[in-house]
Amino acid sequence: VVSTNVGSSVTNIAGRDIRIYLPRGYDENTDRRYPVVYFSDGQNVFTPSDSYDSWGAETTADAEIMGGRMRESILVGVPCGADRTIEYLPHMDSNGGKQGKANHYADFLIHNVRPTIDTHYRTKNDRSNTACIGSSSGGLLSMYLGTWTNVFGLVGAVSGVYDTNFCPNYMAWLETVKPREARIWMDVGNIGSDIQIGNTKLYGSNFELYWYLNGFGYVPNLDLRFMIGCGHDHNEWAWATRLPLVYRFLLDVR
Repeated sequence: VVSTNVGSSVTNIAGRDIRIYLPRGYDENTDRRYPVVYFSDGQNVFTPSDSYDSWGAETTADAEIMGGRMRESILVGVPCGADRTIEYLPHMDSNGGKQGKANHYADFLIHNVRPTIDTHYRTKNDRSNTACIGSSSGGLLSMYLGTWTNVFGLVGAVSGVYDTNFCPNYMAWLETVKPREARIWMDVGNIGSDIQIGNTKLYGSNFELYWYLNGFGYVPNLDLRFMIGCGHDHNEWAWATRLPLVYRFLLDVR
């Protein structure tokens, strides 16, 4: 895993250091291009993490790739900004009197981070080979990136926060446009299901969104997978435990 700094051309979104994982054989297979996975909360994705526990995304990728269960991919960890909740919140909604900046974050990711990766590494940068994975508010962000933009065709929404107490306008927008273009993984643990952002209900709101997506035309186990993490709380251990299955669905070797 290597680090590089990416500057920002987007108002109110700061540049930051990102971390990049290259799959086995990258240097040897010079004619090969790879799908790219963009992780939010990149400070916790690789080992060692800067805060909390690590997802161990790089060691899990090594194991899944060697086992033939995941396509060889480039992984990019993008740390959150100082006001994570607002940076990851859809722009239709507000929290604590502040408007969500996920549209600005999307601009930073698409117009600053992604070109940096595409310029320096051999990528497949079409929508079907571009993934976003995140947890909690980062899971909401991944769902937003997969539905609001036309860039991310692979969505890993891990323990996403969709309660209408938190993002009512985004959920209303989804019902209006019924987006139907991405391959989506979503999951949630069945304990610790209430998180402390107002009266947010995590467990029930994931089920609600799942049924929305079914109604939009997504087909379970074809382009939509929903998993309940039995005995899983809302933390990095749980997300790291489910990550192999996220990889297998979004980056299926078949």
